[in-house]
Amino acid sequence: MNEQQIFRKVEQAIQSHDMFQSNDAVLVGVSGGPDSMALLHMLIRLAPKWRLSLGVAHLDHRLRDADSKQDAQFVAALCKKLHLPFFMQAQDVAAFKKENKFSIEMAGRHARYQFYDQTAKKGPFNKIALGHHADDNAELILMNLLRGSGPLGMAGIPPIRDHRFVRPLIYLRRDEILYFLRKNNIEYLIDPSNNDTRFLRNRIRHQLLPDLAEFYNPKIAEALNRFSLIARAEEDWFNSQTHSIFDDIAKISPDRVEIPIDGLSGIHVALQRRVLRKAIRHVKGDLKKITYQHIDTVYHLVQKDSDDDRADLPDYVTIERKNERLLIFRHTDSRLRKNSGKTATDPLYQYLIYDPASQPQPLLIRETGFKITWSAGGVDDLNASTIAGHAIAYFDMDKIIWPLMVRNFHPGDRFHPLGMKGSQKLKNFFINNKIPREKRQRIPIILNKGEIIWVVGYRMGEPAKITDKTQNILKIELLLA
Repeated sequence: MNEQQIFRKVEQAIQSHDMFQSNDAVLVGVSGGPDSMALLHMLIRLAPKWRLSLGVAHLDHRLRDADSKQDAQFVAALCKKLHLPFFMQAQDVAAFKKENKFSIEMAGRHARYQFYDQTAKKGPFNKIALGHHADDNAELILMNLLRGSGPLGMAGIPPIRDHRFVRPLIYLRRDEILYFLRKNNIEYLIDPSNNDTRFLRNRIRHQLLPDLAEFYNPKIAEALNRFSLIARAEEDWFNSQTHSIFDDIAKISPDRVEIPIDGLSGIHVALQRRVLRKAIRHVKGDLKKITYQHIDTVYHLVQKDSDDDRADLPDYVTIERKNERLLIFRHTDSRLRKNSGKTATDPLYQYLIYDPASQPQPLLIRETGFKITWSAGGVDDLNASTIAGHAIAYFDMDKIIWPLMVRNFHPGDRFHPLGMKGSQKLKNFFINNKIPREKRQRIPIILNKGEIIWVVGYRMGEPAKITDKTQNILKIELLLA
Protein backbone atom coordinates (compact mmCIF):
# COMPACT_ATOMS: atom_id res chain seq x y z
CA MET A 1 0.00 0.00 0.00
CA ASN A 2 1.30 3.46 -0.86
CA GLU A 3 -0.18 6.91 -1.36
CA GLN A 4 0.21 6.80 -5.13
CA GLN A 5 -1.93 3.67 -5.34
CA ILE A 6 -4.56 5.27 -3.14
CA PHE A 7 -4.82 8.36 -5.34
CA ARG A 8 -4.92 6.17 -8.42
CA LYS A 9 -8.03 4.45 -7.02
CA VAL A 10 -9.68 7.78 -6.24
CA GLU A 11 -8.96 9.14 -9.71
CA GLN A 12 -10.25 5.90 -11.24
CA ALA A 13 -13.54 6.30 -9.36
CA ILE A 14 -13.86 9.94 -10.45
CA GLN A 15 -13.13 9.17 -14.10
CA SER A 16 -15.11 5.92 -14.32
CA HIS A 17 -18.27 7.60 -13.10
CA ASP A 18 -17.64 11.04 -14.60
CA MET A 19 -17.94 12.65 -11.17
CA PHE A 20 -16.30 15.97 -11.98
CA GLN A 21 -16.04 18.29 -14.94
CA SER A 22 -13.72 21.24 -15.25
CA ASN A 23 -14.64 24.20 -13.00
CA ASP A 24 -17.14 22.30 -10.86
CA ALA A 25 -18.07 23.86 -7.53
CA VAL A 26 -18.00 21.06 -4.95
CA LEU A 27 -19.59 21.11 -1.51
CA VAL A 28 -17.80 18.56 0.70
CA GLY A 29 -19.76 17.01 3.56
CA VAL A 30 -17.36 16.92 6.51
CA SER A 31 -18.31 15.48 9.91
CA GLY A 32 -14.74 15.56 11.21
CA GLY A 33 -14.46 11.76 11.16
CA PRO A 34 -11.70 9.89 9.31
CA ASP A 35 -13.62 9.31 6.06
CA SER A 36 -14.74 12.88 5.49
CA MET A 37 -11.37 14.32 6.60
CA ALA A 38 -9.56 12.07 4.12
CA LEU A 39 -12.04 13.07 1.41
CA LEU A 40 -11.49 16.78 2.01
CA HIS A 41 -7.69 16.58 1.97
CA MET A 42 -7.65 14.34 -1.09
CA LEU A 43 -9.93 16.71 -2.99
CA ILE A 44 -7.73 19.66 -2.04
CA ARG A 45 -4.80 17.82 -3.68
CA LEU A 46 -6.86 16.84 -6.73
CA ALA A 47 -8.68 20.17 -7.17
CA PRO A 48 -6.14 21.70 -9.60
CA LYS A 49 -6.53 18.76 -12.01
CA TRP A 50 -10.26 19.49 -12.48
CA ARG A 51 -10.09 23.17 -11.48
CA LEU A 52 -12.48 22.52 -8.63
CA SER A 53 -13.64 25.15 -6.16
CA LEU A 54 -14.41 23.64 -2.76
CA GLY A 55 -16.65 24.46 0.18
CA VAL A 56 -17.35 22.54 3.38
CA ALA A 57 -20.72 21.69 4.98
CA HIS A 58 -21.13 20.38 8.54
CA LEU A 59 -24.39 19.44 10.28
CA ASP A 60 -24.50 19.46 14.07
CA HIS A 61 -26.96 16.67 14.93
CA ARG A 62 -27.26 17.77 18.58
CA LEU A 63 -27.08 14.14 19.65
CA ARG A 64 -23.98 14.30 21.83
CA ASP A 65 -24.43 17.61 23.66
CA ALA A 66 -21.08 19.40 24.09
CA ASP A 67 -19.25 16.88 21.88
CA SER A 68 -21.42 17.87 18.90
CA LYS A 69 -20.48 21.53 19.35
CA GLN A 70 -16.81 20.63 19.63
CA ASP A 71 -17.04 18.67 16.38
CA ALA A 72 -18.47 21.74 14.64
CA GLN A 73 -15.74 23.95 16.11
CA PHE A 74 -13.07 21.47 14.97
CA VAL A 75 -14.29 21.54 11.34
CA ALA A 76 -14.79 25.32 11.42
CA ALA A 77 -11.22 25.87 12.63
CA LEU A 78 -9.87 23.59 9.91
CA CYS A 79 -11.76 25.48 7.21
CA LYS A 80 -10.45 28.79 8.53
CA LYS A 81 -6.91 27.43 8.38
CA LEU A 82 -7.42 26.12 4.84
CA HIS A 83 -9.25 29.27 3.70
CA LEU A 84 -12.30 27.30 2.62
CA PRO A 85 -15.94 28.49 2.77
CA PHE A 86 -17.65 26.85 5.75
CA PHE A 87 -21.39 26.22 6.13
CA MET A 88 -22.79 24.90 9.39
CA GLN A 89 -26.27 24.18 10.69
CA ALA A 90 -27.50 22.72 13.96
CA GLN A 91 -30.59 20.53 13.91
CA ASP A 92 -32.37 18.54 16.60
CA VAL A 93 -32.21 15.17 14.85
CA ALA A 94 -33.83 13.39 17.81
CA ALA A 95 -36.91 15.60 17.44
CA PHE A 96 -36.82 15.12 13.65
CA LYS A 97 -36.76 11.34 14.25
CA LYS A 98 -39.80 11.49 16.53
CA GLU A 99 -41.74 13.79 14.21
CA ASN A 100 -41.20 11.62 11.13
CA LYS A 101 -41.18 8.21 12.90
CA PHE A 102 -37.72 7.37 11.52
CA SER A 103 -34.91 5.38 13.10
CA ILE A 104 -32.17 7.64 14.46
CA GLU A 105 -29.86 6.62 11.59
CA MET A 106 -32.53 7.39 8.99
CA ALA A 107 -33.36 10.70 10.65
CA GLY A 108 -29.70 11.73 10.62
CA ARG A 109 -29.35 10.78 6.97
CA HIS A 110 -32.46 12.70 5.92
CA ALA A 111 -31.37 15.75 7.90
CA ARG A 112 -27.87 15.72 6.37
CA TYR A 113 -29.04 15.34 2.79
CA GLN A 114 -31.63 18.07 3.24
CA PHE A 115 -28.97 20.38 4.65
CA TYR A 116 -26.46 19.55 1.91
CA ASP A 117 -29.08 20.09 -0.79
CA GLN A 118 -30.21 23.46 0.56
CA THR A 119 -26.64 24.64 1.12
CA ALA A 120 -25.54 23.60 -2.38
CA LYS A 121 -28.39 25.54 -3.97
CA LYS A 122 -27.51 28.68 -2.02
CA GLY A 123 -23.75 28.25 -2.58
CA PRO A 124 -24.10 27.71 -5.44
CA PHE A 125 -22.42 24.31 -5.70
CA ASN A 126 -23.24 21.89 -8.52
CA LYS A 127 -21.68 18.82 -6.84
CA ILE A 128 -21.86 17.42 -3.31
CA ALA A 129 -19.00 15.09 -2.32
CA LEU A 130 -19.47 12.48 0.42
CA GLY A 131 -16.95 10.16 2.09
CA HIS A 132 -18.50 6.72 1.62
CA HIS A 133 -15.99 3.99 0.82
CA ALA A 134 -15.84 0.31 -0.15
CA ASP A 135 -16.31 -1.00 3.39
CA ASP A 136 -19.39 1.19 3.84
CA ASN A 137 -20.74 -0.34 0.65
CA ALA A 138 -20.08 -3.91 1.83
CA GLU A 139 -21.82 -3.18 5.12
CA LEU A 140 -24.86 -1.72 3.37
CA ILE A 141 -25.18 -4.69 1.03
CA LEU A 142 -25.19 -7.10 3.99
CA MET A 143 -27.65 -4.89 5.86
CA ASN A 144 -30.00 -4.82 2.89
CA LEU A 145 -29.64 -8.58 2.41
CA LEU A 146 -30.62 -9.21 6.02
CA ARG A 147 -33.63 -6.93 5.61
CA GLY A 148 -34.82 -8.84 2.54
CA SER A 149 -34.12 -6.08 0.04
CA GLY A 150 -34.44 -6.56 -3.70
CA PRO A 151 -31.87 -6.03 -6.48
CA LEU A 152 -31.63 -2.27 -5.88
CA GLY A 153 -30.53 -2.89 -2.29
CA MET A 154 -27.91 -5.34 -3.52
CA ALA A 155 -26.55 -2.63 -5.84
CA GLY A 156 -25.29 -0.85 -2.71
CA ILE A 157 -24.16 2.76 -2.54
CA PRO A 158 -24.25 4.50 -5.93
CA PRO A 159 -20.90 6.16 -6.77
CA ILE A 160 -22.88 9.06 -8.24
CA ARG A 161 -26.55 9.94 -7.72
CA ASP A 162 -28.76 12.50 -9.43
CA HIS A 163 -25.64 13.79 -11.25
CA ARG A 164 -24.85 15.77 -8.06
CA PHE A 165 -23.94 13.52 -5.14
CA VAL A 166 -20.50 11.97 -5.74
CA ARG A 167 -18.41 9.53 -3.72
CA PRO A 168 -14.76 9.70 -4.84
CA LEU A 169 -13.58 7.26 -2.11
CA ILE A 170 -15.97 4.47 -3.11
CA TYR A 171 -13.11 2.21 -4.34
CA LEU A 172 -11.00 2.68 -1.18
CA ARG A 173 -10.94 0.36 1.83
CA ARG A 174 -11.07 1.72 5.37
CA ASP A 175 -7.46 0.72 6.09
CA GLU A 176 -6.28 2.69 3.04
CA ILE A 177 -8.06 5.79 4.32
CA LEU A 178 -6.48 5.41 7.75
CA TYR A 179 -3.05 4.90 6.16
CA PHE A 180 -3.45 8.16 4.22
CA LEU A 181 -4.42 10.04 7.38
CA ARG A 182 -1.47 8.66 9.37
CA LYS A 183 1.04 9.34 6.61
CA ASN A 184 -0.05 12.96 6.33
CA ASN A 185 -0.52 13.56 10.09
CA ILE A 186 -4.14 14.57 9.57
CA GLU A 187 -6.20 14.85 12.74
CA TYR A 188 -9.73 13.49 12.82
CA LEU A 189 -12.52 12.90 15.31
CA ILE A 190 -13.85 9.59 16.63
CA ASP A 191 -17.59 9.26 17.16
CA PRO A 192 -18.08 6.73 20.00
CA SER A 193 -21.54 5.84 18.65
CA ASN A 194 -19.79 4.07 15.75
CA ASN A 195 -18.83 1.34 18.23
CA ASP A 196 -22.32 0.99 19.72
CA THR A 197 -23.44 -2.51 18.67
CA ARG A 198 -27.07 -1.70 19.45
CA PHE A 199 -27.12 -0.38 15.88
CA LEU A 200 -27.37 -2.99 13.14
CA ARG A 201 -24.72 -1.37 10.94
CA ASN A 202 -22.21 -1.43 13.79
CA ARG A 203 -22.91 -5.11 14.50
CA ILE A 204 -22.30 -5.86 10.85
CA ARG A 205 -19.09 -3.79 10.87
CA HIS A 206 -17.59 -5.10 14.10
CA GLN A 207 -19.02 -8.63 14.27
CA LEU A 208 -20.50 -10.08 11.07
CA LEU A 209 -17.97 -8.85 8.48
CA PRO A 210 -14.91 -9.85 10.57
CA ASP A 211 -16.44 -13.32 11.11
CA LEU A 212 -17.14 -13.72 7.40
CA ALA A 213 -13.58 -12.64 6.59
CA GLU A 214 -12.03 -14.97 9.16
CA PHE A 215 -14.10 -18.11 8.61
CA TYR A 216 -15.48 -17.90 5.06
CA ASN A 217 -13.76 -15.47 2.69
CA PRO A 218 -10.83 -13.22 3.66
CA LYS A 219 -11.77 -10.95 0.74
CA ILE A 220 -15.47 -10.75 1.58
CA ALA A 221 -15.56 -6.93 1.24
CA GLU A 222 -14.05 -7.11 -2.25
CA ALA A 223 -16.53 -9.86 -3.20
CA LEU A 224 -19.49 -7.82 -1.98
CA ASN A 225 -18.30 -4.73 -3.86
CA ARG A 226 -17.86 -6.78 -7.03
CA PHE A 227 -21.37 -8.14 -6.56
CA SER A 228 -22.57 -4.56 -6.12
CA LEU A 229 -21.09 -3.52 -9.48
CA ILE A 230 -22.82 -6.42 -11.24
CA ALA A 231 -26.14 -5.75 -9.50
CA ARG A 232 -25.98 -2.03 -10.33
CA ALA A 233 -25.34 -2.70 -14.02
CA GLU A 234 -28.28 -5.11 -14.15
CA GLU A 235 -30.44 -2.66 -12.19
CA ASP A 236 -29.66 0.02 -14.78
CA TRP A 237 -30.73 -2.36 -17.56
CA PHE A 238 -33.98 -3.24 -15.73
CA ASN A 239 -34.69 0.44 -15.24
CA SER A 240 -34.26 1.16 -18.94
CA GLN A 241 -36.72 -1.64 -19.78
CA THR A 242 -39.17 -0.45 -17.14
CA HIS A 243 -39.11 3.15 -18.39
CA SER A 244 -39.67 1.98 -21.97
CA ILE A 245 -42.68 -0.19 -21.06
CA PHE A 246 -44.14 2.43 -18.72
CA ASP A 247 -43.88 5.17 -21.33
CA ASP A 248 -45.46 2.87 -23.91
CA ILE A 249 -48.52 1.65 -21.95
CA ALA A 250 -49.21 4.16 -19.16
CA LYS A 251 -51.46 7.17 -19.44
CA ILE A 252 -50.22 9.65 -16.86
CA SER A 253 -51.28 12.94 -15.31
CA PRO A 254 -49.68 14.69 -12.30
CA ASP A 255 -51.71 12.75 -9.71
CA ARG A 256 -52.97 9.71 -11.60
CA VAL A 257 -51.74 6.79 -13.72
CA GLU A 258 -53.86 4.49 -15.89
CA ILE A 259 -52.46 1.19 -17.13
CA PRO A 260 -54.34 -1.31 -19.33
CA ILE A 261 -54.37 -4.79 -17.83
CA ASP A 262 -53.49 -6.41 -21.15
CA GLY A 263 -50.45 -4.12 -21.36
CA LEU A 264 -49.10 -5.74 -18.19
CA SER A 265 -50.19 -9.32 -18.72
CA GLY A 266 -47.80 -9.93 -21.61
CA ILE A 267 -44.60 -9.00 -19.77
CA HIS A 268 -42.48 -10.91 -17.26
CA VAL A 269 -43.55 -10.71 -13.60
CA ALA A 270 -40.26 -8.96 -12.67
CA LEU A 271 -40.99 -6.14 -15.10
CA GLN A 272 -44.65 -6.03 -14.07
CA ARG A 273 -43.64 -5.36 -10.47
CA ARG A 274 -41.21 -2.64 -11.55
CA VAL A 275 -43.82 -0.93 -13.73
CA LEU A 276 -46.22 -0.97 -10.77
CA ARG A 277 -43.55 0.49 -8.49
CA LYS A 278 -42.89 3.24 -11.03
CA ALA A 279 -46.60 4.05 -11.24
CA ILE A 280 -46.88 4.27 -7.44
CA ARG A 281 -43.76 6.43 -7.25
CA HIS A 282 -45.26 8.77 -9.86
CA VAL A 283 -48.42 9.49 -7.85
CA LYS A 284 -46.84 9.27 -4.37
CA GLY A 285 -43.53 11.02 -5.06
CA ASP A 286 -41.46 8.26 -3.43
CA LEU A 287 -41.66 4.64 -2.34
CA LYS A 288 -41.38 5.17 1.40
CA LYS A 289 -43.49 2.66 3.35
CA ILE A 290 -44.14 0.69 0.14
CA THR A 291 -43.04 -2.88 0.84
CA TYR A 292 -42.84 -6.09 -1.14
CA GLN A 293 -46.19 -7.08 0.34
CA HIS A 294 -47.83 -3.93 -1.05
CA ILE A 295 -46.46 -4.54 -4.55
CA ASP A 296 -47.49 -8.19 -4.29
CA THR A 297 -51.03 -7.13 -3.38
CA VAL A 298 -51.25 -4.91 -6.47
CA TYR A 299 -49.67 -7.62 -8.65
CA HIS A 300 -52.38 -10.09 -7.62
CA LEU A 301 -54.99 -7.43 -8.31
CA VAL A 302 -53.73 -7.44 -11.91
CA GLN A 303 -53.90 -11.25 -12.08
CA LYS A 304 -57.54 -11.47 -10.94
CA ASP A 305 -60.25 -12.38 -13.43
CA SER A 306 -62.80 -9.89 -12.09
CA ASP A 307 -63.00 -6.10 -12.19
CA ASP A 308 -64.18 -3.61 -9.56
CA ASP A 309 -61.57 -4.36 -6.93
CA ARG A 310 -59.13 -2.10 -5.12
CA ALA A 311 -56.10 -1.96 -2.84
CA ASP A 312 -55.27 0.81 -0.37
CA LEU A 313 -51.59 1.56 0.18
CA PRO A 314 -49.79 3.82 2.67
CA ASP A 315 -50.00 7.60 2.38
CA TYR A 316 -53.44 7.60 0.76
CA VAL A 317 -52.47 5.79 -2.44
CA THR A 318 -55.31 3.76 -3.95
CA ILE A 319 -55.16 1.20 -6.76
CA GLU A 320 -58.47 0.39 -8.48
CA ARG A 321 -59.17 -2.17 -11.19
CA LYS A 322 -62.00 -1.00 -13.43
CA ASN A 323 -62.93 -1.81 -17.03
CA GLU A 324 -59.77 -3.85 -17.51
CA ARG A 325 -57.63 -0.90 -16.49
CA LEU A 326 -55.55 -0.28 -13.40
CA LEU A 327 -56.06 3.19 -11.91
CA ILE A 328 -53.38 4.44 -9.51
CA PHE A 329 -54.07 7.71 -7.70
CA ARG A 330 -53.51 9.49 -4.42
CA HIS A 331 -56.19 11.09 -2.30
CA THR A 332 -55.67 14.59 -1.00
CA ASP A 333 -56.04 14.80 2.78
CA SER A 334 -59.14 16.97 2.54
CA ARG A 335 -60.84 14.58 0.13
CA LEU A 336 -59.95 11.63 2.33
CA ARG A 337 -61.36 13.29 5.45
CA LYS A 338 -64.52 14.30 3.59
CA ASN A 339 -65.19 10.90 2.05
CA SER A 340 -63.99 8.47 4.66
CA GLY A 341 -63.66 10.22 7.97
CA LYS A 342 -59.95 9.41 8.26
CA THR A 343 -57.48 11.90 9.61
CA ALA A 344 -54.19 12.85 7.98
CA THR A 345 -52.31 10.59 10.40
CA ASP A 346 -54.42 7.46 9.85
CA PRO A 347 -52.53 4.58 8.26
CA LEU A 348 -53.81 3.04 5.05
CA TYR A 349 -52.66 -0.46 4.29
CA GLN A 350 -53.68 -3.70 2.67
CA TYR A 351 -51.84 -7.02 2.57
CA LEU A 352 -52.64 -10.50 1.27
CA ILE A 353 -52.08 -13.76 3.16
CA TYR A 354 -51.55 -16.93 1.14
CA ASP A 355 -51.73 -20.51 2.36
CA PRO A 356 -49.04 -21.43 4.93
CA ALA A 357 -47.15 -23.63 2.47
CA SER A 358 -46.55 -20.90 -0.12
CA GLN A 359 -45.84 -17.66 1.76
CA PRO A 360 -42.83 -16.83 3.96
CA GLN A 361 -43.75 -15.70 7.46
CA PRO A 362 -44.37 -13.67 9.51
CA LEU A 363 -46.26 -10.82 7.83
CA LEU A 364 -45.06 -7.46 9.16
CA ILE A 365 -47.69 -4.72 9.10
CA ARG A 366 -45.31 -1.77 9.17
CA GLU A 367 -48.09 0.79 9.60
CA THR A 368 -49.14 -0.74 12.95
CA GLY A 369 -45.99 -2.35 14.32
CA PHE A 370 -47.68 -5.79 14.45
CA LYS A 371 -46.69 -9.13 12.98
CA ILE A 372 -49.12 -11.88 11.96
CA THR A 373 -48.31 -15.58 11.70
CA TRP A 374 -50.55 -18.39 10.52
CA SER A 375 -50.37 -22.18 10.43
CA ALA A 376 -52.50 -25.18 9.53
CA GLY A 377 -53.36 -28.14 11.71
CA GLY A 378 -55.84 -30.92 12.30
CA VAL A 379 -58.90 -30.70 14.49
CA ASP A 380 -57.07 -32.83 17.06
CA ASP A 381 -54.70 -29.91 17.62
CA LEU A 382 -57.61 -27.89 19.01
CA ASN A 383 -58.07 -28.81 22.64
CA ALA A 384 -58.44 -27.23 26.03
CA SER A 385 -54.86 -26.01 25.95
CA THR A 386 -55.36 -24.05 22.73
CA ILE A 387 -58.14 -21.67 23.70
CA ALA A 388 -58.10 -18.56 21.53
CA GLY A 389 -57.32 -15.29 23.23
CA HIS A 390 -57.18 -11.71 22.01
CA ALA A 391 -53.95 -12.44 20.15
CA ILE A 392 -54.85 -15.88 18.74
CA ALA A 393 -57.79 -17.00 16.61
CA TYR A 394 -58.77 -20.38 15.10
CA PHE A 395 -60.80 -20.91 11.92
CA ASP A 396 -62.19 -23.74 9.82
CA MET A 397 -59.46 -24.19 7.23
CA ASP A 398 -61.85 -25.70 4.67
CA LYS A 399 -63.92 -22.49 4.66
CA ILE A 400 -60.91 -20.35 3.80
CA ILE A 401 -60.52 -19.07 0.24
CA TRP A 402 -56.95 -17.89 -0.32
CA PRO A 403 -55.68 -15.28 -0.21
CA LEU A 404 -57.03 -13.72 2.96
CA MET A 405 -56.91 -9.94 3.11
CA VAL A 406 -55.46 -7.92 5.98
CA ARG A 407 -56.31 -4.22 5.94
CA ASN A 408 -57.36 -1.25 7.99
CA PHE A 409 -60.97 -0.35 8.83
CA HIS A 410 -63.05 1.14 5.99
CA PRO A 411 -66.14 3.28 6.65
CA GLY A 412 -69.22 1.18 5.96
CA ASP A 413 -67.59 -2.11 7.03
CA ARG A 414 -70.03 -4.55 8.56
CA PHE A 415 -69.14 -7.31 10.99
CA HIS A 416 -71.00 -10.40 12.25
CA PRO A 417 -69.40 -10.98 15.69
CA LEU A 418 -69.04 -14.59 16.80
CA GLY A 419 -72.04 -15.75 18.82
CA MET A 420 -74.35 -12.93 17.77
CA LYS A 421 -77.44 -13.36 15.57
CA GLY A 422 -76.89 -10.51 13.16
CA SER A 423 -74.29 -8.18 11.77
CA GLN A 424 -73.52 -4.62 12.79
CA LYS A 425 -71.47 -1.76 11.51
CA LEU A 426 -67.87 -2.16 12.55
CA LYS A 427 -67.96 1.49 13.60
CA ASN A 428 -70.69 0.62 16.14
CA PHE A 429 -68.64 -2.36 17.34
CA PHE A 430 -65.74 0.01 18.04
CA ILE A 431 -68.03 2.44 19.84
CA ASN A 432 -69.64 -0.33 21.95
CA ASN A 433 -66.20 -1.60 22.93
CA LYS A 434 -64.99 1.92 23.73
CA ILE A 435 -62.16 1.78 21.20
CA PRO A 436 -60.88 5.35 20.66
CA ARG A 437 -61.35 6.81 17.18
CA GLU A 438 -57.60 7.44 16.77
CA LYS A 439 -56.86 3.77 17.43
CA ARG A 440 -59.37 2.21 15.02
CA GLN A 441 -57.36 2.60 11.82
CA ARG A 442 -54.42 0.76 13.40
CA ILE A 443 -56.45 -2.38 14.19
CA PRO A 444 -55.88 -5.03 11.50
CA ILE A 445 -59.03 -6.50 9.95
CA ILE A 446 -58.84 -9.98 8.36
CA LEU A 447 -61.31 -10.82 5.61
CA ASN A 448 -62.18 -14.11 3.89
CA LYS A 449 -64.09 -13.77 0.59
CA GLY A 450 -64.78 -10.15 1.53
CA GLU A 451 -66.27 -11.03 4.94
CA ILE A 452 -64.61 -9.99 8.17
CA ILE A 453 -63.54 -13.08 10.11
CA TRP A 454 -61.44 -11.35 12.76
CA VAL A 455 -61.14 -7.87 14.18
CA VAL A 456 -57.63 -8.68 15.25
CA GLY A 457 -57.10 -8.54 18.97
CA TYR A 458 -60.80 -8.01 19.73
CA ARG A 459 -63.39 -10.39 18.27
CA MET A 460 -63.72 -13.19 15.77
CA GLY A 461 -66.57 -13.28 13.29
CA GLU A 462 -69.15 -15.92 12.43
CA PRO A 463 -67.81 -16.63 8.93
CA ALA A 464 -65.22 -19.45 8.90
CA LYS A 465 -65.87 -20.27 12.55
CA ILE A 466 -65.08 -23.72 13.91
CA THR A 467 -68.02 -26.13 14.23
CA ASP A 468 -68.46 -29.77 15.21
CA LYS A 469 -67.95 -30.62 11.52
CA THR A 470 -64.55 -28.91 11.30
CA GLN A 471 -61.69 -31.19 10.28
CA ASN A 472 -58.83 -28.81 9.55
CA ILE A 473 -57.77 -25.80 11.58
CA LEU A 474 -56.19 -22.48 10.62
CA LYS A 475 -54.45 -20.72 13.49
CA ILE A 476 -53.67 -16.99 13.17
CA GLU A 477 -51.62 -15.19 15.80
CA LEU A 478 -50.88 -11.52 16.41
CA LEU A 479 -47.37 -10.60 17.62
CA LEU A 480 -45.59 -7.38 18.41
CA ALA A 481 -42.93 -6.52 15.82
